[in-house]
This record gives sequence, structure tokens and C-alpha cells, in this order.
Amino acid sequence: MADTGRQNVPLSVIVLLAMIFSLFPGYIYLYKRPTSAGPVIRLEKPSFIMNTNYFNRNNTGVKHESVSSSDLLVTRKNGTKAKIAELFPEMDIYLRMTSGKPFYYYYRALLTRSMKYFWPGNVTMVVVLDNESANDHQLGKKISNEYPFPRISFMEPIDPEIYNGRGHQRMQRDFFYPEKVVTRPYVGFVDTDTVFVTRVTRNLLFEDDKPVVIGIYGEALHEWWANSSKVTATIFKSPEPFKCMSYFPVIIKVRHIIELRNYLEKMYDMPFDELFKTFAKSNIAQFNIICKYIWDFHRNEYNFYLHLRPSDKYGRWSGDRNGGGRHDLQYYRQVLTQKQTVPKPRASIHYPYQNDFHLNTTLQRVLRSGICYSGGFDICPEKCSKFKPDGLHKDLFVFEWSDWTWDTRCLTEQIEHYKQIKAQSNSELREIIRKGCHEIDYIDFRPIIVEQVLQ
Repeated sequence: MADTGRQNVPLSVIVLLAMIFSLFPGYIYLYKRPTSAGPVIRLEKPSFIMNTNYFNRNNTGVKHESVSSSDLLVTRKNGTKAKIAELFPEMDIYLRMTSGKPFYYYYRALLTRSMKYFWPGNVTMVVVLDNESANDHQLGKKISNEYPFPRISFMEPIDPEIYNGRGHQRMQRDFFYPEKVVTRPYVGFVDTDTVFVTRVTRNLLFEDDKPVVIGIYGEALHEWWANSSKVTATIFKSPEPFKCMSYFPVIIKVRHIIELRNYLEKMYDMPFDELFKTFAKSNIAQFNIICKYIWDFHRNEYNFYLHLRPSDKYGRWSGDRNGGGRHDLQYYRQVLTQKQTVPKPRASIHYPYQNDFHLNTTLQRVLRSGICYSGGFDICPEKCSKFKPDGLHKDLFVFEWSDWTWDTRCLTEQIEHYKQIKAQSNSELREIIRKGCHEIDYIDFRPIIVEQVLQ
């Protein structure tokens, strides 16, 4: 037999290597069990390779290994250890989904994939499923052991008449009861088809410890949203200020949602679920209702930025076609401050709601542009040649066919945002960007068949 050049490895070396790998399984984050109560943080596996093995862990069941923020350590390349500070210790990310199509596919392909590149550190997320569904329980066991290792909560079934037998409206109703599943003062609502488009900084979501709210006013997007504005106005007996399904995460103080329910129950002298059943027969938008309440009663506890959806490309709006349930043009001229009209960069987009959302083309572009603007121009310039470092990162200023880039202040706000990212950069973040530059070319976009996943 011809000599292949291969040499036998001594058995002692193999045994030694096996011992080393058993002692150091490849986790950067080291932890111990908490000895005292504290904010719960999820642990993130360090690999950023986009393949099936990345998502899977050998653990089973829905019990979680958790740690307090004071116990979580990160090991740097030089061997030193440092504590990780949570960027949003006051907020739980809330995701309502089921095992039905296409939620798990979107969860994997869009939400959690983009979070790996752009969400800072660990994610404190609760995924809310249907308690009566066996498939939901299976899905809960599975995703509790996948990045971002969320806490799983199950909502009890309610009378289908409350949500008119429509699953989407059951989800909307559950958003009005966040205190059943979250443990922190603020809840940050996201959808499975949320795609983060830039490195998330503290200032994107909170300013001076007050949540950022980005609303859209002006010309109504289409008839559905026009009708929903009328429903909001009917519920409150006063005009709706803006469309609030206009950014993610939608961050609200939990106490304010409880107050909202109590306010409407007192106004109508009926339980909230009965009220919901009445109005959910029409086009109802839960975020518009919630934001209407905080705009009217807690405006100074949030940072509002209102995105004008104009009638033409020059940013002009005559006041027409506002949906019929919103304020007139004069109201906004009188009420809005200069700061509230500044184009605030968004952290994410609502992915399917754009002209082209083909996974093999647009998603790659969205992720790559975010990686490039978040540091890729310096780290991997050869992968960013299709984008201009001094050009506008448009994904920061669009949401569901509503485009803010007509406002010339967008570029100034973008520059400030990426200055903050550059100032906060460190070796770990640069490594994420470096890997992301190259992995985008090899993402597997094949559909995930939920029935096969749950077998």
C-alpha cells in the first residue's frame, strides 16, 4: 500500500485531549448557581456558526439553569474574568407564539438569528405558548434549550368568544396581561418576524432611563390601519395619536398596562375581557391602544418620537387621509416638540412587511448591511464593498412600508448612533462582527418543518 503520509497518534495524546475537552466544553460564559435572588440572565453559547447544532443542547425539559447578574462571568482571551453588566436589567423581552406555522420558522430564521449578531450580551426573554397544546409544550421544551434560552410560560385557554375564535386576537388579548409572565418593571414586545438591523445600544431603547416610543402619524398606511384608528378612538372617545405598531421592541411599563385595563373597566363598567370581546369584532390594534393610554396619561415617563408618513417624497402632509380616527394636522403642529420630530433610528424592522422579503436575497442584505455599519467596514471591508461607509443605512428609518428617509436629519442621527457603537466596541464585539461578515454567505435558508422538529 502506498504511503499516505499519515502518522499514528499515540494513545496517551488522545486520552489527554479527551480529558481537556471534557473539562473545557467550549463555553466562554462560566457560571455558578445563584445564592441570592437577583435578575435572571440566560447564558449564550459563544459559537456563532449558523447551523443546526448551534441551536441544540443536550438538556431536556423546560427547567432552566439560571444565574444572578452578580454571578455571571466572561472569560477574555488573556484569561482574565470580568462580570457582565446587563444592558437592560429593567426589561423582559416578551414573545407570544405557538407551534403553528410559520412562527417557529420565523423565530429561528429571523428573530434569534439577528439577535445573535446585534443584541448585546445575554437576552432575558420569556416565550409565551398555549397551555392546552401538546405541540406547544414540545416546542417549549425544545426552544428553552436553544439560543437565547428563553424562559417558557404557558397561557391558560380562555373562552374563544373573547377573541372571536381568532388566534391572532387571542394573542392581542394576552398582551394586555404581561404581569402574568414577566417579572421586571418593563416589558419589551417583539414578534417572531422581527429582524434586528443594527447593534443595539442602550440609547436606542432607553434615554435617561425612560423607554423610547416611535410612533407613525400622517397618511394612513392602508384601509386596515385607517379602520383600526377609528376603533381606538371609539374605545377612548378621543382621537388616536399615532400608529404604534411601528418599531420593535415596543417597551411599556407593566404597571401602565394594568392601569389601562382598570381605566377602561371603570369607563365601561365591565370586565376588560368583555370589553375586548366587543371591540375585537372590528380591526383592533393592541399597541395603538396601549400607546394611546401612555400618551394621554404618562407622556413624561417615555421618550416619544413621531415619524411623519407624508403624502409625498418631500415630507409634506396636507392632513388628509389620516385614517379618520386620528388627530388633525393642527394638533401635531401645536403639540409636538422639535425633539419629538427627530428621526430616531430603529433597532429592527418588521421583516415580511416590505416590498421584497425573499430570504435568500433581502435577509442577507439586511443582516450584512447591519454588520458592516456596526463595525464591518473596518473589520472585513472586502465583505462590505456593496455599501458606503458614509451612506445612509436605510433600514434604521423604515418600518412596514413607512419610510422616514425623506427627513435630511436621518444621516446626522445615524452618525451619532454608530459613534456610540464604535465607542463601546471591544474584542468580543469585534469577533462577533468578524464572524458575521463571513457566515452570512453560508446561512441555510431552507424552511423549517415544525412537525419534523417536534418528532
